[in-house]
Amino acid sequence: MRGRTIPTLRWLLFSGALILLTGCGKTGTVSGKVTLDGKPMPGGLVMFHHDGTTGDDETPPPAPARITEDGSFVAAHVPIGKTKVTVMTAGHLGSVMHPEDGKEPWGHFVPIPLRYGNPDKSGFALEVKLGKQEMNLDLKSEQLEGDAKPPAPPEEKK
Repeated sequence: MRGRTIPTLRWLLFSGALILLTGCGKTGTVSGKVTLDGKPMPGGLVMFHHDGTTGDDETPPPAPARITEDGSFVAAHVPIGKTKVTVMTAGHLGSVMHPEDGKEPWGHFVPIPLRYGNPDKSGFALEVKLGKQEMNLDLKSEQLEGDAKPPAPPEEKK
């Protein structure tokens, strides 16, 4: 019984090391600022959508980063390779029972053109590399031809 334990332990250690060397660590960290018409965006979400050209069978899920009040974001564990970048905002999201009690899930809501939420239309792309890198995103509030109108911000309660 004792003789079997050592080869099994060696096999487990070897397998764990192999997984670490081949699968983990192939990510980067992307930080930056999001502005809308030159002013810091006070909330929202930045998403990094991998294009799936890693040779793996599965495309990694999008890597999110929340936009803080000063417009900055940090996205950790972004898979390396070509990505398309989107920016989204959301207004008050209430429950079915109490829709008026909604909260802004990603900070202060600012309407932006819907194209920024579409990976194929946002106009932002990045080749993510190992380690840290910066990317600033300058959004324009002007509507382009064919853009859908964003929803208006909710009215304040009195």
